Formats: sequence, structure tokens, C-alpha cells
Amino acid sequence: MYPWIRFGRLAVKQLRMPVTARLGTPFVLSMRAMPWDCDPQLHINNARYLVLMELGRFQLFAAHGMMHAFFRQRWRAVVAGAHILYRRPIDMFTPFRMTSRFCGISRLARGHG
Repeated sequence: MYPWIRFGRLAVKQLRMPVTARLGTPFVLSMRAMPWDCDPQLHINNARYLVLMELGRFQLFAAHGMMHAFFRQRWRAVVAGAHILYRRPIDMFTPFRMTSRFCGISRLARGHG
């Protein structure tokens, strides 16, 4: 299940904030590992990490004032690749922070040949 409640809260908060971000500025999203995020071993599994990272990307785009252009131009934020190093498990009810920042931006060509 996608974390719709977290997404809704983040969307309301971020879309009301003024755009003051500079490219390369890191943004921190604080969360807590809830039971619906955890697997039978009672920690966040690999797939849920990636879903929660989507929330960080949304926060990043909203903070840079890009959401209106995304909706208007029907753009999509695509991750070309991800490298994840799992240092330790995040157990249920443990608070954690996720930091997101732009590493690069690419222009896409319209059409596919």
C-alpha cells in the first residue's frame, strides 16, 4: 500500500511553503517507521525504502517550485538509477531522517525516433 496519508500531509505542507530553495540544497524529511511500513521481521524492507524515497523526491520538487510546471507540462520525475547502501535496519516505531538533493538534471528529447 502506497503511503497516501503521508503523501497528502507532505503535499499540503510543501505546496503552502514559499519557494526559496537553491539547486543543490539538501532537504530533510523526518519520519517514523510505522507498522504498515514494516515486514514480518518488524523492520522496513527494501521495497518500502524506495517508496519512502518517492516522498523525498516530491518534497524536493515542491520546494524548488517545480510542481506547477510538472502538472502543466505533464512532466514525470524519472529516476535513471539508484544506488542504495543499507547500513542498518530501521525497526518499527524508530524515527529516521531522509535527506534528498538534486545530483543532476537532464533535458529529455520529445519523441522516440
